[in-house]
Amino acid sequence: MNSSTNNPQNFSSILDVAIGYLDLGSSPLPVAPKQPNSNFNGKNPSYLDEQGKAYLISSKQYQNKQPTRTEIDLWFANPENGIGILGNNHLHIVDVDTKHFDSKEVCEQVVNKWLDKHSQLHDAQVERTLSDGFHIYVEFAEPPGFTRFAFSEGGSHVGEIQGPNQFTVVAPTVGYQVVQKGRFAPVIDAESIGLYSIKKAKKAKASRSDQVQKTVRIKPENSDALSLLELSTRGVQAIYQSQPESDDRSKDITKVANELYGWANWCEANNLAYDPEPRTLLVDLASNLDIDEDRLDRIIDSIDIDDCQPACVYEGGDEAAWKKIKKLSVDVELEEVTTKILIDSTIIKPPQLFHKSLYGPLSDLASNLELPVEAFLVCILPILASRLKAETRLIIDPGTGYHVPPIIWAGLVGESGTMKSPILKLLTRPLSRLQQEVHESYQLEVSEYEKDLQRFQSRSKKLPITPEKPKHPNMRDLFFSDFTIEAIADSICHHPSEGYLIHIDELAGFFKSMDAYRN
Repeated sequence: MNSSTNNPQNFSSILDVAIGYLDLGSSPLPVAPKQPNSNFNGKNPSYLDEQGKAYLISSKQYQNKQPTRTEIDLWFANPENGIGILGNNHLHIVDVDTKHFDSKEVCEQVVNKWLDKHSQLHDAQVERTLSDGFHIYVEFAEPPGFTRFAFSEGGSHVGEIQGPNQFTVVAPTVGYQVVQKGRFAPVIDAESIGLYSIKKAKKAKASRSDQVQKTVRIKPENSDALSLLELSTRGVQAIYQSQPESDDRSKDITKVANELYGWANWCEANNLAYDPEPRTLLVDLASNLDIDEDRLDRIIDSIDIDDCQPACVYEGGDEAAWKKIKKLSVDVELEEVTTKILIDSTIIKPPQLFHKSLYGPLSDLASNLELPVEAFLVCILPILASRLKAETRLIIDPGTGYHVPPIIWAGLVGESGTMKSPILKLLTRPLSRLQQEVHESYQLEVSEYEKDLQRFQSRSKKLPITPEKPKHPNMRDLFFSDFTIEAIADSICHHPSEGYLIHIDELAGFFKSMDAYRN
């Protein structure tokens, strides 16, 4: 493979490239440059219009049909947009990632050797990716039945075969460069060009001694990676935390496996890092359920892991998955910041005590309003603590092992007109936005509940045994500002594992309310 300095943008506009993919029978979709809004990560279907406003695109609607020429013209009117394609049953992109090699030089050597070995690939289009990996364009006569592959039988994972309905960012997107101009090279099947499934290899390599974790690890070791377990449904998380849904342990493991492999597939299709591998979590779960690895392997064998999708994608498509990732990112960021805030009680200077990503903006805000930064710092503590799970504990002194729940009470005391209320309104504004998102999700749940209730009422009259009546959903309250103690208790009992904030504008009224039932 000889490197070429010819960037496709020099001889063909990105609109022409999109039309070319359209003519090949593929589905080209735009990719907006990375934006401050985390929904636009520079790798998912999206575009900037001619005025620079960003829009998301659901790839699901183009899985069974190509976009129209009108859509193509709209999407690629702004030259800042990149391009990606959805694979189909025959047109695939072999994606080799440098993260699986010791260095990008080693990756290039291995890919060159592989390309030289297989003459069918000599006229394949080859691209260098943003991460210094490679894309190789292939047309399979017999589509592979797997995604993750190795270059040798029983070898280690080196990349993914991006096939049907999997989205891949390609050249001439900024950061992607054609190094060998060519075509989708026709080949018989994956093994004919030395691509092998790693499914069996993983099973052979996994062992109880190196895979089983004695403690539950939800957070990924790689801080830039998404946690598969946190992305999963609450039901799957409950099973993993030793709260089985049924007496059938195999059924529970099957449910967990489908969700974990579903998220792994979805993350790979959207170029998102995740951690740990699904099998690592499944071995841990099997150990907790007293299931040996042979039985676990039989359960996994019964699942087509390459076709798994997350439950939320089945229900709401890619948009539901992105929404979940956005919410998780907010929760993780707040949790990490809160953890760092209380890391060392011996540090008493605010700039050192607080994480710089938090202290800096608050300090600037306080300076602009000519208010003491301490007023903002005191109030932000309980707000951040409210985003932690109820079971979270803070270690005050590692030497003693003493830990406490993150229940933080704070109050601003000052003369009238010292801007106490504006400070609170500014700091709770993000919670208000999150509460609106929760409310929107709740409305969807209520709509589904009403449909389920109608089905229940219709079926219960016909069936000899009355089916279980659907339960009305309960909306989660992130904070309370106008409340009674009874209302707080009612809300908490429906979501006992969540944190919450009590926000009172007048402390005197709050204290008096505690004495309202003395008689």
